[in-house]
Amino acid sequence: MEVKTLMEEVEKDIKVLDTLDNQQLVWSLQTNLNQIIEENLNLAKRLELEQIIPVIYQIQQADHIFITAAGRSGFAMRAAAMRLMHLGFSVYYVGDTTTPAISKGDLLIA
Repeated sequence: MEVKTLMEEVEKDIKVLDTLDNQQLVWSLQTNLNQIIEENLNLAKRLELEQIIPVIYQIQQADHIFITAAGRSGFAMRAAAMRLMHLGFSVYYVGDTTTPAISKGDLLIA
């Protein structure tokens, strides 16, 4: 077999493998996204919105919002802090080097 022909066969095999890997990746992504959506829908069904209103009120009334947590919860709370900042709230994550002191009128979410 010529080198050129051998290289063409190898390239064909690589394309087949790439296609299989892409199909597996697409399936995996779709499965994971479906699970995330299902879990969020189940959570939304269990929420008692009346219990959330006081928290929303406290967030709206706070001069500054301080958020803290550890581990994976900390990672999620950092994301929540960023979302609140995007909404225009003054938010700090406790433990960051630029976090000021908490004062009267501030809200701590832990």
